Amino acid sequence: MRRSHPDILSRDDLMLIFENSPVSITIADEKERLVFWNWFADELLGLEKKGLNMKHVSRLYPKSEWLKIRGQHLRKNGMARHLETRMYAGDNSLIDVDISINVLKGPEGKITGSVGIARDISQRKKAEQQLLSKTDELEKFNKFAVGRELKMIDLKKRIAALEKRLKKKKD
Repeated sequence: MRRSHPDILSRDDLMLIFENSPVSITIADEKERLVFWNWFADELLGLEKKGLNMKHVSRLYPKSEWLKIRGQHLRKNGMARHLETRMYAGDNSLIDVDISINVLKGPEGKITGSVGIARDISQRKKAEQQLLSKTDELEKFNKFAVGRELKMIDLKKRIAALEKRLKKKKD
């Protein structure tokens, strides 16, 4: 944590920030089981306390997404920031999230757990998909319109050539 005044935040202040954060914050133990989370994690995942307590973190993700996260070598690197992935919600639907994960270590350097922060990006992803779809439609229309215009130019040239030939025949 970056601090210019180390004593400015008390434990209560940190808990207030944790509980009122507009992002999901989860803490897992050394065996990757969820042991602590804020209210937004419940909201985001649509699970009650019972649904998250001691749940292995891997069960929050589809297997392919979990493998992608594991590919970040978190234990070695200590953290991963802004990974776009998908998580299971309480109804088993998938939600798009941007996650950051930090490994927690004790005084001897032994891993004691991890902190995961997840932000719902489903709306952004939906807007991106709609934008891509509209862009594709515009490209198709543009290709059609340009193709038609090129045909019109060609026809005008051919008509002009025919008119020229017709005029020569009259003269």
